[in-house]
Amino acid sequence: MRLFPLFTNLIIIMSFSYNIFVYCYVGEKVSEQCSSVAKSIYRTNWYELTPLDARNLCYIMVLAQHPVQLTAGTIMILSLENFTKFAKVSFNSLNMIRKILESTP
Repeated sequence: MRLFPLFTNLIIIMSFSYNIFVYCYVGEKVSEQCSSVAKSIYRTNWYELTPLDARNLCYIMVLAQHPVQLTAGTIMILSLENFTKFAKVSFNSLNMIRKILESTP
């Protein structure tokens, strides 16, 4: 009976995909929050602050210009865009393997 291994593989693939999606979603949110820090600082009334606080805000703005991104072992950036690319490649590969297995006697 070939239905049980197919069901097992489907559950494993769904579990892996969900885990990867969660990491990519968190990576996307971290990037968004870091970019919003620079925008928020830009909108402040920095000219009303003390010179020391204004200088500290400048340092934070310089640091916020370089986006913070979660990576998967320096191989890929964890974002929703990369998750969709990963999902497309995974399902295309799975479909190709399935067709190869169906064509063999």
